[in-house]
Amino acid sequence: VLNDPAADMNSYGSVHGRVYQDTNLNGRFDPGVDHAQANERVRVDGSRYVVSDIDGNFRIESVASGEHSVYLDLLSLRADLTLLDNTHQRIPLDSRHDVMVDFRVVRTGRITGLVWLDVNENGRMDEGEQPLPDVRVLTSSGRDTLTDEKGYFIIGDLPPGEHIILVDEKTIPDQTRSVAGSRTIKVLAGNESTIEFPVTALPAQIKKFP
Repeated sequence: VLNDPAADMNSYGSVHGRVYQDTNLNGRFDPGVDHAQANERVRVDGSRYVVSDIDGNFRIESVASGEHSVYLDLLSLRADLTLLDNTHQRIPLDSRHDVMVDFRVVRTGRITGLVWLDVNENGRMDEGEQPLPDVRVLTSSGRDTLTDEKGYFIIGDLPPGEHIILVDEKTIPDQTRSVAGSRTIKVLAGNESTIEFPVTALPAQIKKFP
């Protein structure tokens, strides 16, 4: 900016906003309820960045007019937080107006569960029934994991909200099926949700002759 001609000095604007933990998920910063996030890096076009202050506020000056990508550097976030909105936000900037961009973050939750061979098909794991290890469990958002030797699994770092979760039937024993199919489960911020996937034998094929 300092090296630009004086005629171009009015072709710059600024971007400002706040980084905060939206505790009540209402989409706005509520003092005393939500938590400002200090020392978070906010970038413009990947090359410039500023760090939010103790109140979560940031301001990037002398940004050239035009369209820019503004985003929160997720590497600066705590491991138990995730961004609620789009990672990158495209903003049009002109010299007559500043642009405000807030970044809402929230504590993540996790899903735990069990996959087992439900021999008597009663929907619960009874004594003598076999847990199923190395079964792939996945969410509709593309997260996945494998069950351990006791049939248990954990999928962590999930944003709050409803998630569809299912068992990959290619990874369960032959001639069996997942009873539940896909299921929807609600994940709460900072909490653990539990789900179970019983697996049963396929019904016997009965051949009929004319």
